[in-house]
Amino acid sequence: MEQTQKLSGKDIGILVLYGILLMVINFIVQFLGFIGPFFWVFTPAFAALCMGLIYFLGCAKYQRSWAVFIMTTVFAVLGLVMSWDSNFVYLLMYVLCILLPELIRKACGYRTFKGASISYIVFCLTAMTGPQYNIWLAKQWTYEHAAEEMASIDPTYADRIFSGFGAGWWMPVLIVAIIICALLGTCIAKAVLKRSFQKHHFG
Repeated sequence: MEQTQKLSGKDIGILVLYGILLMVINFIVQFLGFIGPFFWVFTPAFAALCMGLIYFLGCAKYQRSWAVFIMTTVFAVLGLVMSWDSNFVYLLMYVLCILLPELIRKACGYRTFKGASISYIVFCLTAMTGPQYNIWLAKQWTYEHAAEEMASIDPTYADRIFSGFGAGWWMPVLIVAIIICALLGTCIAKAVLKRSFQKHHFG
C-alpha cells in the first residue's frame, strides 16, 4: 500500500479496533498484579510480549501516515478513561505514546520493519508505564493510590511495592526489561505474521 494513499473510513474503523484490542490485551495482563507486587511492577514488560501481533499487523497492513497514530490515540484515550485519577506522569506518558511512535515510523519509512520495531519499543516504554514510573517519580501519590485500591485484597500491598521496588535503580531495570520483552514481542510478531508481511511487502 502506498504511503500517499489516504485511509478510508473502513481503514480507520479497523485501526480503532486494533487500538481497542491493544488496550484489552494490556488490561488482561494487568490482572497479573493480583499475584503480587513484582508482577504489577513488571506488567509493562509482560504486555510488551503480547501486544506485538496487533501492533505489527496494523503497521504491515497500513503502511501510511496516521495509522499508528490512530491506534495509539485510541489506546491512550481508553487508558485515561480507565485511569480516572491520573497525574502528570500518566498524562505525559500517554501524550508521548501517541506522538513518538508515529513520528518514528514517518522518519524511518512506513514500509520498514525496522521503523515499526523501534516505534513499538517506544510505544511499550510510554503507553503502559505511567503507574510504574510513578513509583520513583511520585512516590507519595503512588503509595496512597496503591494502598487505597488494594486495601480490600492486601492491606500491605503498597508497603510491599516500596520495600521491594522503591529503590531508584529498579527504574532502569524495568526499562531494560520492557525493551527486551518488546524485542521478543517483535520476533514473535515477525514469525507469526510472516505471510502477512510478505503479502503487504513489509520488511
